[in-house]
Amino acid sequence: MLSVSIGFDLGSSSAKALRTARRGERLAAAVRRRIGTRRRAGGRVEHDPEEIVRATLGVLRTAGAAASGGKREAEALPLGIATQRSTVLFWDRDGGRPLTPAYSWQDLRGAPLCARLRRLTSPPGFSGAGDLDAAVAARTGLRLSPHYSAAKIAWALAHVRGLRRGVAAGRIL
Repeated sequence: MLSVSIGFDLGSSSAKALRTARRGERLAAAVRRRIGTRRRAGGRVEHDPEEIVRATLGVLRTAGAAASGGKREAEALPLGIATQRSTVLFWDRDGGRPLTPAYSWQDLRGAPLCARLRRLTSPPGFSGAGDLDAAVAARTGLRLSPHYSAAKIAWALAHVRGLRRGVAAGRIL
């Protein structure tokens, strides 16, 4: 019996799935569904969360059905996942409904916050220009950048009405 798995890639322009054999040989053509990107003023880049879900489920169902020989009920298959990191959204804990767009990893709405933080006093143990960047990198392994999710989360908590209160109450994740 041939061991089969699914490779899945959720990128910033599409969702893709590929059925592979145990040693990574491609068994079928990749399935792809495009995901729209909204580019707005101020470096804002967003995706529709519902569109992401539809594209994801569509390619996984198609690849899974192909892997099961077209049977209606596919067996459970190993799944390898690659995703765009630092894309973030907020959703309702109880209903699972998205409450914000998906703020893309490409989104720069947090750039003013990063610039403001760089102008603050140096963190303890650091002194001189660029020290906040060095402190953030030392602690997290990442640069202080609006591309990462923290700056986008801070922006949303400050600008989306009711979001901070809902997060504090545990209703919004």
